[in-house]
Amino acid sequence: MRLTNQLKRDLPARFKMKGLGDIHYILKMEVRRNRKDDTTTISQHKYIKELLNKFDMEKCVPVSSPQIRGIEL
Repeated sequence: MRLTNQLKRDLPARFKMKGLGDIHYILKMEVRRNRKDDTTTISQHKYIKELLNKFDMEKCVPVSSPQIRGIEL
């Protein structure tokens, strides 16, 4: 946390910045934070739905991905 606070102080000295609050969506990824459980969940559900709509594939049959659910990065 100390490094985070230091970055928040130092970065505006070099770059034009403004605080926008908590992140919710970046680089086509949804970010959900649960402060109570101290967890962050990242997903691309919204982006995938947009792609399926764009290519008229809303009714395609999904398959499992090899990613292990709940893995800590």
